[in-house]
Amino acid sequence: MPINEIPHVDRLSRHADIESSLSSLIEADYESALRGWWPEPFADHFREVYQVELTGTYAGRAIDHPFGKGSGQLSMTLAQVRESAEAGLAFVVLKTVIGEDASGSRSMAAWATDDIRMAVEPIVGQSNRSGWTVSWKGRGWGRSFEDYLALCRGSFEIMTETGMTVAASAKMHLPASLDEPWRLAEYENVIGSLARTWHDSGNPGPMPFEKDFSPTLAGDDRSRSHDCLLRWLNEIVPNIRNVEPNGTTIGLKLMNAVGPLELQHRIIDTALNLPPDRRPDFLVYANRLFDSDKSFEAHRGIAYGGPDLSDRNLGVLTDRQIRVRNSGLEISATGDIDSGRTAVEYALRGCTSAQLHTLFQVPLDYPIEPTVGRVRRVLARLIFDPHDGLVAWLAHARAHWGLRDSRGLACWSGLRHLAIPPERCIRDFQTRSPQ
Repeated sequence: MPINEIPHVDRLSRHADIESSLSSLIEADYESALRGWWPEPFADHFREVYQVELTGTYAGRAIDHPFGKGSGQLSMTLAQVRESAEAGLAFVVLKTVIGEDASGSRSMAAWATDDIRMAVEPIVGQSNRSGWTVSWKGRGWGRSFEDYLALCRGSFEIMTETGMTVAASAKMHLPASLDEPWRLAEYENVIGSLARTWHDSGNPGPMPFEKDFSPTLAGDDRSRSHDCLLRWLNEIVPNIRNVEPNGTTIGLKLMNAVGPLELQHRIIDTALNLPPDRRPDFLVYANRLFDSDKSFEAHRGIAYGGPDLSDRNLGVLTDRQIRVRNSGLEISATGDIDSGRTAVEYALRGCTSAQLHTLFQVPLDYPIEPTVGRVRRVLARLIFDPHDGLVAWLAHARAHWGLRDSRGLACWSGLRHLAIPPERCIRDFQTRSPQ
């Protein structure tokens, strides 16, 4: 059995099918954005010029568009957070901190390292589609918990100043067996400290927070008991909620478990069907694959991304599309989101936002304006690329799939509610448009 079973999944064509006049208009905005222009007021520009609505949701908060930066090496300094805000990203998830109790003891200490060396590499998936993956040795936050709280404090202040949503991320104790008790002192210290930092920053409402499982699933012994994985999902939310009953918006960052799709279906089914007292506020789906034979700097067995990751994620979400829709749970997509088109594929399967990491690091294939930073250039590509950007694909959805609200707008938020199954959308398009 393959270490990661990858299902076959139909994917959208690389190019949206829209009128040439509209494509030229989008391309002009794209070129302007790469030279430093940006829409203002943001939402009005898209409604008035393109009759589209980009608004999404992340952690229960309305966001101007669906794109944010996922937790990792690109969200571990205040300079990175501020650049993201100034570039116009909708949200940033901070680097994952490794939890500790009040004495400084950490059950997951092996996952804390300050080695952040990375390599960006091309990769070809089992479908023969090409893409990019990032290899690194680093895991969670490698500095002190006090340093992490300082990062949170400054980042929450940037959120107050700019309006860009910022979420903390943490990995805390996960039992290695069915009878091992939870080390709740880690939860009390981490969640309590983060919540106090949040409230001190002056931000209203509950604190956005992601509970990160994913590094543990990259071949760690804890992941070998499937019943243990399901126990985590069943019991984790009360551990967090009991510390801050009304002060935290809890997201569970679901893993790609090593093994067959049946296990992956059990993981997402468990998360979608949790009772109210164990139910998270949102899900993040689904981070990285694991290859025990792949090496990076003499370390054997590392996580990877690329086309296999999005194929697996989209395949599982397709199988569970009706359950996702009926659950009402907000889902933030992550995994090989390399374009607005791929984001639309996730949205058709129920996702309300999109987290990126690798795309901010790949070589740029378009002219570089020195005054426009990399984050803004990537965001401009995601939104304005005339072939596979979000605006073009929303226009396609209005023209071919009937995506329009009472105002006549094609809305990102409406993609998850389309009555047409994604597979039919794909077939209908492929019969009309040349490849």
